[in-house]
Amino acid sequence: NEKKRRLTETAMEILRELRPDGGVDLRVATFSLFGMMNWLYNWHRPGLDAPVETLVEDMYTIFLTGYLPEGARVPADAGGATGEAQPIWRTG
Repeated sequence: NEKKRRLTETAMEILRELRPDGGVDLRVATFSLFGMMNWLYNWHRPGLDAPVETLVEDMYTIFLTGYLPEGARVPADAGGATGEAQPIWRTG
């Protein structure tokens, strides 16, 4: 769909401007952002969860600066970028 393609290209262009040195695959970053936004309808309950204004700020912060506070360190046994990744899905 042309509209989706243009939206994806626009998001990738913005992300490229924010991080011109690379380091993160633009397609992964773009679809991660869209995934955060597209799943809201599955879990967000007005009146129960945070108001929209808070959602916007929190998602902005998580996507652009991460979840951990500045200076926090990920434990070595957490896997990912600091160690060997551990499986998170049940396979049996």
